[in-house]
Amino acid sequence: MTKTWLLNTIPSHWDHYYEGPDTDDHPERHHNQPWHGIPAGGSSPDPSELNPGDLLIIRVNGEGVRALWTFREARRVDDQSILPPDWRDHEGDERDYEWIIYCGEAPARRFDETYSEEWNESPDLHYAALTGTAKKGDSVVQPYVEFLLEKDIPSAAREALLEVSQERTAQSTPGDSGGRWSREEYILALDLYLNHPEITHDDSDPDVQDVATLTGRSSNSIALRLANFRHLDPEGTEGMSNVGSDCRNIWEEFYGQEDELAYRAEEIRDDLGGGQTSTSTSGSSTSMSTVSGTETVETGETTSTQTVRRGQAKFRAAVRERYDDQCVLCDIEKPTLLEAAHILEWEKFEGERGDPANGLLLCRNHHQAFERDLFTLSEEYEIVPRPDLTFESQWLRETITDRAGEAVEFPNDPPSSEYLAQYNERLAWVDDE
Repeated sequence: MTKTWLLNTIPSHWDHYYEGPDTDDHPERHHNQPWHGIPAGGSSPDPSELNPGDLLIIRVNGEGVRALWTFREARRVDDQSILPPDWRDHEGDERDYEWIIYCGEAPARRFDETYSEEWNESPDLHYAALTGTAKKGDSVVQPYVEFLLEKDIPSAAREALLEVSQERTAQSTPGDSGGRWSREEYILALDLYLNHPEITHDDSDPDVQDVATLTGRSSNSIALRLANFRHLDPEGTEGMSNVGSDCRNIWEEFYGQEDELAYRAEEIRDDLGGGQTSTSTSGSSTSMSTVSGTETVETGETTSTQTVRRGQAKFRAAVRERYDDQCVLCDIEKPTLLEAAHILEWEKFEGERGDPANGLLLCRNHHQAFERDLFTLSEEYEIVPRPDLTFESQWLRETITDRAGEAVEFPNDPPSSEYLAQYNERLAWVDDE
C-alpha cells in the first residue's frame, strides 16, 4: 500500500532540493530531479521504511507546502563532499548528512503557490512544532492530505492524494474519505459545532466519530473542520484560518439559524441511514391509514450493524410544526432540546409510526419522564401524574405533579385521543384513577 510522508525543509535549502543533483557524484537518472536529505542524528525514519512510489508532501518551515513528490531511492552518504556546501548549514549549525533521498518530480514538482498552514491550533496537530526530516503518522499526514485536497492543485496531485487516502481507509471506513466536501458534510459538521456545545472538538469525541462514520471521512478531518468553524465564530477561539469558500458560505448561511440547521442535519442523517455499507429493510414503506385521517410519514427500518429508524427526521419535523416548536409541558422552545415522543411505541405499532397525531413534542426531561411512565395525558388531555410520584426537583413538580388534572392547550391539532386511550390501557394506575 502506498504511504504518504511529510518532509520538512528550511527555506535556504529549498532551491537545492527543487533543482536536484547535476554532478557525476550522483546517478544520471537522478540528475535534475528533486531530492532531499536526512541529517545524521536527525529525527527521521529508517529509509528502509520508504518504498518506491511513496508520496512525499514537501513542506518548507515557516512558509507552507510547496510540492508533492514521489520517493525513488535512498542512498547512504559516505562522503559529505557530494552534497551542496550549504546543505550542511542549519541556521549556523554545520551538520553531516546520513542519507540522500532521490525523488521523482511527479505528481507536482512545484505547486503554483505555496499553501500556507494558516491554522493556529487543531486537536492533534501543531505545525509549528513539526521538526525533523519526515513524519508518517496519520495524525500528522492526514490533516495535510485533507488540507491539500481542498486547494486548487493539479489533477495528477489530487488523484494521487485521493488514492492514498482511500487506501488508508479502505478496511476501516466506508465511503470516500477524500476530495471536496459536499454541502451535506458541511451541514453535519456545522450542526456539531453550533448545536452540540458539549463536544470536545477532537477526534476521540464519540459525536465526532459518529459524523466521521456517517460521511466516510476520518475523525481527524471532522475535528479539523470544527476548527475552521471556530475560526469563523466571532465568539470562538482562533481555530484554523485556512477556510475555503464553501466552508465560509455554509457558515454564513446557517450562523444565527441554528434551528433550521438542526432540522437540515437531522434530515441528512436520516437519508444517510447511519452510514451503513449494506442495507436491508423491514417494516412498511407506504403510507398507512390512521385514526386521525391525516397523511403519514413513510417509515421503515434500515438494518446494518445496528437498526436505524428511517422516517424519524420527517416525523420529528411534522411534530415540531404541529406544536409550534414548544414542549407540551413547559416553555422550552429550542429545537435542539426538543424531542418527538411516540405515544404508541415505534417497536409495537408499525402503522402509527409516522402519524404526527401519534407524537408529543417534549423537552428531553419530560420525554424521559413520559417514557418511564411518570405521567401521561388523559383522553381529555389532562395531565395525569403517577399517583405515588414525588420529585425533589421544584421544576418537575411545577410542570408535572402540581398540574395534575390540568388540561393542556395545544397551538394546533391535538394528539389523537384514541392513541392516548390505547396507550393508557396498559397503565394500571390510570385505571385506578
